[in-house]
Amino acid sequence: MSNNKLVVKRNTLYSMIVVIFFSLIVGNRGRTNDTQAYYDLFRDVNYYNIYDPVSFYKDTGMEPGIGFLFNVIGFFSQSSFFVFSVISFLIFILYLLISRNLKLNPLLLLMIYICSGFFIFQQFMQIRQGLSTFVFLYASLCLFDKKYFLAILGFFAAMFIHQSAILPVCFAIAVYAFLAAFNINRLNFIIINLFAAIVSFFIAKLFLINYLILSSDRVEGYVGSIYGGEVSFIGFNNIRLIVCYLVLFFLFIKKFEYNDKKIQYLFIALSVGIGMKFGMLDIDILSGRLTAPFIFAEVLLMVKLVQLNFSKTVSFIILVLYAIGLFIPAYFIQIDFNDFLNLYFTPLR
Repeated sequence: MSNNKLVVKRNTLYSMIVVIFFSLIVGNRGRTNDTQAYYDLFRDVNYYNIYDPVSFYKDTGMEPGIGFLFNVIGFFSQSSFFVFSVISFLIFILYLLISRNLKLNPLLLLMIYICSGFFIFQQFMQIRQGLSTFVFLYASLCLFDKKYFLAILGFFAAMFIHQSAILPVCFAIAVYAFLAAFNINRLNFIIINLFAAIVSFFIAKLFLINYLILSSDRVEGYVGSIYGGEVSFIGFNNIRLIVCYLVLFFLFIKKFEYNDKKIQYLFIALSVGIGMKFGMLDIDILSGRLTAPFIFAEVLLMVKLVQLNFSKTVSFIILVLYAIGLFIPAYFIQIDFNDFLNLYFTPLR
């Protein structure tokens, strides 16, 4: 057996150990934000009509996709530990499939993900959107691989799990059609990304916020809550995001000829996500949640482009520093970690 195959098998084994370990940690959580509501629905899901999406959403405030998933998991156990461990495991597996699709080191990607705020928010709080985001990302990569059946199936699944996937799905299809129709050179790509970021900013700020407030009672409720406050433009995480984007932009353009259409798509997604994020800073929760499927491309691109541009040793050092840069805002700024731990160890009812 070749050394490369041994390395791949070893990385896969270690990755699965990490996945199982952290899935169990997630499954053991107590009353972190939204967890009680999810568990209540899980126990009572049979009282709702999951085959009528409109009535199911009206009665529960959640999409029918999570109802179907709860139904399947509930067939095996009614334990909160079991259901949340299974969902966490599914998110991690999708993440590993994404890493495999992009030919990235799965163990390295896992460690960076766990250091980031994405892990905290997607797996301890926003599990519908967390699962939907990774289903969407994997489906969009399948689209660029011309695995159309898997892509369509994944897109529908993502939207039925969380409706915030509707916009990213439309975006992925539009970018796929655009990149398939045109061969983009380096200069055109720079212009396209700058244009995408600027247009996304103004659409989000002048149209999308108002549309969401007027069309959704839930979003309107967020505006007057603790989740609807304004986010500082010069906050640590926003500055970190801009710095990382500029670094990625330089690395991408430097090795433009080595980047395939999937990497181009992820970079355009990041540009759009940054434009939307800064366009919606007036409402904290929208700035974070609606842009997550786009902004997550940063993690994938950072690993891909750093390893493409630098030696193994230098890449490792840069990615460790990057992980620290994600860890600090995630565990010390975006959340109060002591409060989070108290909620984690507070039993569900």
